[in-house]
Amino acid sequence: TEQHIAKRARIILLANEERLSNQEIATRVGTTKGKVTKWTKRWIDW
Repeated sequence: TEQHIAKRARIILLANEERLSNQEIATRVGTTKGKVTKWTKRWIDW
């Protein structure tokens, strides 16, 4: 859904622009640390 896409985009932007830890990003976005790790890794690999 669009909400999931927006959440993924926010994860990537926070990881890239603010240099936050995965746990800090997860807290801000309202998801788990594991999902943050998964999406940031996918972004880096892409």
